[in-house]
Amino acid sequence: MLAGLALKKRWQEKRKAEGKSIAEPNIIMATCAQVALEKFARYFDVENRLIPVTAESGHVIDLSKIKENIDENTIGIFVIMGSTFTGAFEPVEAISNLLDEVEKETGLDIRIHVDGASGAFVAPFVFSHLKWDFSIPRVDSINTSGHKFGLTSCGLGWVIWKDANLLPQSLKFNLDYLGGVEETFGLNFSRPGFPVITQYYNFLTLGREGYRKVFDGCLSNARLLSNFLEGSKYFDVVSVIHHTLTAEEQKKTYTKHDGEDFQVNEQYKPGLPVVAFTFSQEVQEKYPELPQSIFSSLLRRRGYIVPNYHLPPDENDKEILRVVIRTSMSLGLLEKLLQDCVETMELL
Repeated sequence: MLAGLALKKRWQEKRKAEGKSIAEPNIIMATCAQVALEKFARYFDVENRLIPVTAESGHVIDLSKIKENIDENTIGIFVIMGSTFTGAFEPVEAISNLLDEVEKETGLDIRIHVDGASGAFVAPFVFSHLKWDFSIPRVDSINTSGHKFGLTSCGLGWVIWKDANLLPQSLKFNLDYLGGVEETFGLNFSRPGFPVITQYYNFLTLGREGYRKVFDGCLSNARLLSNFLEGSKYFDVVSVIHHTLTAEEQKKTYTKHDGEDFQVNEQYKPGLPVVAFTFSQEVQEKYPELPQSIFSSLLRRRGYIVPNYHLPPDENDKEILRVVIRTSMSLGLLEKLLQDCVETMELL
């Protein structure tokens, strides 16, 4: 929300300086965007131009639909690093290149905010050659959440701007009634400090190498689960982190060529350690009356919360199941989950 406010305020200031109307601003995002981004548009009177996601677009933003939704009232675009639905990363670099074309054709300078609530805490450690951050000139701000893959408690998150000038001064407040002058920009004021201490402790004790090992394990387990589910013939896996890349695809995907070898995880498509799957086509054709929601309910009785939900609009007729692999997912627990998935399907 705060990054969206900064985009809106900068657009307004630019329009006022040019003597133009500041009515009817709009923001672009995919229908797989997290609800907080949609709240920004609704709460702060910004038209939300939602770009559909499809199987053909990899269940992320359809690049071919972006240009037609841009006009002089577009304040920016939200790019998702880690879809809530499938864990897939939207291609920040490809979107930036497309916006470069738009600027050459129309003169419109559309800026990017990266919603990295989960992905911005994963990508730096296990996809170091993926270009998605401030190395892309068009990316102005990035947010992430410590309480997700930062491994701390709920309520911690932050947004970072590439340059102080990108956060308009008109959005900041200077307070001196707590002893000393404090500059603040936020939607709330009083909040607990212990998540910050927890995060700092994790930074010190785990460090870059520690987080890399943690996410290596999560992604490895996610791929094991993906391959097992597909191999069982009961399921089709929608997420793509277990899809291997050819050498040519690898170079096109991971474009930060710094002379170092690609990491192990960069042999695969990038994404969160999330496994999204459905009943296989064979199961659906053989048992059309069998809803996936029953599978989810039966797993819950065994102690697993594996939600079954609809994909975004334009794919709303499809339901998927989702498992998020966290650090607590040991090989023993993963093996038990695999066994319970098969037993549950055989029971059905």
